[in-house]
Amino acid sequence: MASSEQSQQWTILSLQNWCVEYLKEKEIDSPKLTTDLLLCHVLKCKRIDLYSQFEKMLSKEELAHFKELFKRKLEHEPIQYITNEAHFMGLRFYVDKRVLIPRPETEILVSEALTILKSKSNEEIRILDIGTGSGNIPISIAHFQKNVFVDSIDISDDALSVAQQNVDRHEVTDRVHLKKCSVMNYQNKLGSHQYDMLVSNPPYISNSEFEMLSKDVKDFEPHLALNDEGDGLTFYKAITNLSHQLLKPNGWLLFEVAYNQSEEVKSILHEAKFHNIEAVLDLERIPRVIKAQKVSL
Repeated sequence: MASSEQSQQWTILSLQNWCVEYLKEKEIDSPKLTTDLLLCHVLKCKRIDLYSQFEKMLSKEELAHFKELFKRKLEHEPIQYITNEAHFMGLRFYVDKRVLIPRPETEILVSEALTILKSKSNEEIRILDIGTGSGNIPISIAHFQKNVFVDSIDISDDALSVAQQNVDRHEVTDRVHLKKCSVMNYQNKLGSHQYDMLVSNPPYISNSEFEMLSKDVKDFEPHLALNDEGDGLTFYKAITNLSHQLLKPNGWLLFEVAYNQSEEVKSILHEAKFHNIEAVLDLERIPRVIKAQKVSL
């Protein structure tokens, strides 16, 4: 907003109208939703409140804060980083540039895990989550399945710091334990535990596809959580190899995969002698989750 525009008094409605048009001109996605989310963050209100008090004047301080956030959005920064909030499985998570933004597609991974676990509601279940990020996967599973205990690992201190905030927020500190650990060098860091289930949304963007990512992803989200610096299959192979030692007989392995990886990941699991291998489709009918069961002894 120009200085002359900032000096005038702005109502919620007038600011909405101006910003939506401006974002359209700049070809920013979802201009109305973006504007509303920024306003809700600044005014500390729900979206519905904007429409019940659309003639409310913004204070000088509120307008200055909004302008600061609006400029960040014009640089294509994701709204979740600007507001430090992402919604996943109906829960609210703190996020910033240190972690990947939780995606709706990953809810399929969690939902499939919970479906499998329903039949085990009378026993203690141990799960290993590989690639903690914001903690959205292990926290969501623990939130909805009270007999679950999750070890969640990540190589990034930054990610583990954010995840710990979310573990504390959702009060699952007794059942979600975070550990710094790499799947490439896990010895002596996971103890002798065997798990009923392994889940992972690993870095799966190949070097060639990384350069084609949109600006808001490539320029803001952590490369470590996106790119495997190879063909996109590095972590699927490593985790599958680990599963022979870490997964109990009849235990389940669940992966999130890219839009074009399902057949290759299924092949990796076939070669590793897994059975009941199945691809689960997302809302666009794209195979998004691969689940498989370890053969019993």
